[in-house]
Amino acid sequence: MDKVVVVGGGHAGCESAYALSKMGIDVLIITLDKTSLGRVSCNPSMGGIAKGHLIYEIEACGGVQPLITDRASMQYRMLNRKKGSAVWGLRAQIDRGLYERYMTEFISSIGNIEIIQDEVVDVITEGGRVRGVVASDEGELNCSAVVITTGTFLNGLLYRGEEVWEGGRIGDGASKGLERFFERVALSWVG
Repeated sequence: MDKVVVVGGGHAGCESAYALSKMGIDVLIITLDKTSLGRVSCNPSMGGIAKGHLIYEIEACGGVQPLITDRASMQYRMLNRKKGSAVWGLRAQIDRGLYERYMTEFISSIGNIEIIQDEVVDVITEGGRVRGVVASDEGELNCSAVVITTGTFLNGLLYRGEEVWEGGRIGDGASKGLERFFERVALSWVG
């Protein structure tokens, strides 16, 4: 298989790239900020009642998030101890800066993963198959598959009271242009 492009360097992008790399596939991560892989946007906790189940599943599949969480943790707490064990949930409080640094270092150290800082604005298809992507600065890049993990950045809007502006998280811009690909292939937005 030719190179796979992963669009976005958040949690899902890092997990996708790591899984593909372990399968021996060459990966190109294209992200808006290559120094902030896995950035934790808000609450610096991993786990808990709902998210904890997902993290355990990622760990069972050999994912990277639990490894980095353990390295960046400041404390662990078991939630709901006064209730039955079925609703207990382990939560780790992490150092957001360390988590981002460790994730960036870990993913960057993997030999068959390349990371570039750019914005994907289109996916090139031919005969119903992916042939590549178009990036703002790099132009056309060939690949055999694309994993899109843009999260809240894709055509993102931020709301504060009556104010509305484009962005992915406070201080970061939105990913613009790629939404036209989804419109072109008739995928509709929910919401």
